[in-house]
Amino acid sequence: MVEAQPIFPSPTSVVDAKWIDKQMRQKGIRIKQIAFEIGIDREDISNWVTGKRSIGQIVKAMFYFSR
Repeated sequence: MVEAQPIFPSPTSVVDAKWIDKQMRQKGIRIKQIAFEIGIDREDISNWVTGKRSIGQIVKAMFYFSR
């Protein structure tokens, strides 16, 4: 028997520039600290946080699951 299964949005769909900025402010974390701890260039993180660069699904997952 075949049944339709509901499709749930990815939990990472909430991650955008505003979400990252809010998480950083709540935890008192700066871009420099994130860059050091995860090994990603500070400028790339800055561009994601300011919305200058789009955030790919893998990066969204990284931010979401490392909170």
